[in-house]
Amino acid sequence: MLSSSDSPRLSSFSDYTNRSSSHAVFIISGNPAAVNAIPGAPVLLISVRLSAVFSYDIMGMKIPDNPFITGLIPGGVINMEIEIYHLIEGAKQADGLAVIIDVFRAFSMECYLVAAGAAEIRPVGSIEDTFAWREKDPDCILVGERHGRRIEGCDLGNSPSAVQADRIRGQRVIHTPSAGTQGVANAVHADEILTGSFVNAGAIARYIHRKAPKKVSLVCMGKEGLAPAEEDEMCAEYLKSLLEGHAMAGIDEKLQDLRFGGGSHFFVPELQEVYPEEDFHLCVTRDRFDFVLRIEKDGSGLKTVMEGRI
Repeated sequence: MLSSSDSPRLSSFSDYTNRSSSHAVFIISGNPAAVNAIPGAPVLLISVRLSAVFSYDIMGMKIPDNPFITGLIPGGVINMEIEIYHLIEGAKQADGLAVIIDVFRAFSMECYLVAAGAAEIRPVGSIEDTFAWREKDPDCILVGERHGRRIEGCDLGNSPSAVQADRIRGQRVIHTPSAGTQGVANAVHADEILTGSFVNAGAIARYIHRKAPKKVSLVCMGKEGLAPAEEDEMCAEYLKSLLEGHAMAGIDEKLQDLRFGGGSHFFVPELQEVYPEEDFHLCVTRDRFDFVLRIEKDGSGLKTVMEGRI
């Protein structure tokens, strides 16, 4: 079997015409006509913006770790449709693979909870259902906020800077923020749901590349699911740029500029108890984590599941 290091280094499609067709050819090209360049070989055409050629054994079925693909199908091309939706109504419209985005702070928070060693995270829509979990599991950690403030009776608000590993490690966490889980609960037409944030955006894009769904729905949850939020819109555009193969220019500068826009409340001295400045920096740290968070459903409700080392 050919490994990637064994694959022939070829300078152009025409180099294949004099090669044996005993192994599969993977063409990565923006031009579907390229499939005719290598007669006789089993071909898998991947439509992308980049142009390169890779050759692998048909049994290996290996492709590069992070190709910027828009579709994948034996013997032809499909396009990955990418749509951006907004707020709770947008979540209701989302289909295919849906990414529910809540940068400040719900789905950044869940990444930090996972990194702190939470044994399980349960996204919950209502305050009543949140406290019902305490009756079932007296040791669970309740994490909840409404209008930015910690819900009375919850152990933590929605603040990543308050996450302490010695308190979270090995515990079940029940999480009810104002916006993010509302989007998850309303994405009833999605085939698969991921949570979205900047802290694991690269991993999300790589995961979607590997899954190669026909449809991706990026849902910006905004402020409490009712009004647009600059940071969620930016995250959706950034993810879309990664999926289309051209990472957004100046993204780190744009993230820092959020302190003057969508993240300005983190820098108001009178609001530090509710919106500590450290939360801003934790939420705009791009690609801090290499895992994705997928939402599943079991007999107890919704459950956040980590897919690691993406």
